[in-house]
Amino acid sequence: MKLKVWGTSALLCSSLTLALAQGPSGITPTTHSPKPPEPPTPDALLIQYHGGPVLGTVSGKPVHLYFIYYGNWAGTDPGGPSIMHNFGANLGGSAYWNILTTYKESNGTTIKNAVTLQGEYTDTGSQGSNLSDTTLQKVVKSAISGGHLPADTNAVYEVLTSSEVNETSGFCSVYCGFHNHMSVGGHDIKYAFIGNPVHCTAQGGVKDCQGDSHNYTKSPNNDPGVDAMISVIAHESEEATSDPDLNAWYFPSGNENADQCAYTYGTTFPVGNGSDANVTIGGANYLIQQNWIGPGGTSGTAGEKCALSYP
Repeated sequence: MKLKVWGTSALLCSSLTLALAQGPSGITPTTHSPKPPEPPTPDALLIQYHGGPVLGTVSGKPVHLYFIYYGNWAGTDPGGPSIMHNFGANLGGSAYWNILTTYKESNGTTIKNAVTLQGEYTDTGSQGSNLSDTTLQKVVKSAISGGHLPADTNAVYEVLTSSEVNETSGFCSVYCGFHNHMSVGGHDIKYAFIGNPVHCTAQGGVKDCQGDSHNYTKSPNNDPGVDAMISVIAHESEEATSDPDLNAWYFPSGNENADQCAYTYGTTFPVGNGSDANVTIGGANYLIQQNWIGPGGTSGTAGEKCALSYP
């Protein structure tokens, strides 16, 4: 898998295996991106903690999500934001988010099953329809500096783009979404990009970011592009919680927890229009990628695996 590099990533050498370990990529790959090979070490398939902070370990202080609906949503898909809102507003307390309770910080405290959609903001295209990594950051910075959203270090700001918007560093060709962090006014701000794959052409639209063929032209909420985005929202939200600064939880390959389960859906069920779903959250059906149960699971490291729920 081609990695989206965010500065200098150290190559770590094990004194026992002399195997190189790759820093985390922070991306949700496209369906056609090759999976990186695992290093030939006994623990290659076990996720490892690298000492950095995680979000959501303090009781009573849930992880905050801020959704920035960027682009011409009103013209291209006016119902899309409400579908994403329902998912984000009901994710906290779910059996799916509970998977993150199997991850700890350096002091031994675990991530809590608590996440809230704390705020939403619409930007109709202040930085144009061809975003770069730099102008993407400007979208988030402007939402904060303009007083539309607060500067919140216990949060992930997610830029959710409509179908006419591109991210020029590799949307559709390399990734469907990614997360990163930056300094804004001295605050460590975590953010993510998730694009509408209706924009994509590499494999043919939604197929670039959807691993279930039943959902290429149909979907649980009758919006294939947005339903595919919701799976990436889930993926990036959990990764930005367990690896917010790209120095906490990831595999020797560079995969973060959700990367290890990308485009695997577990047990699915059909919905009335012929598409597939695997969870019901907030009264609506969704097809979302599984996440990796970490070493804090009740079965210990031997129980690490992809799953839709925990326990």
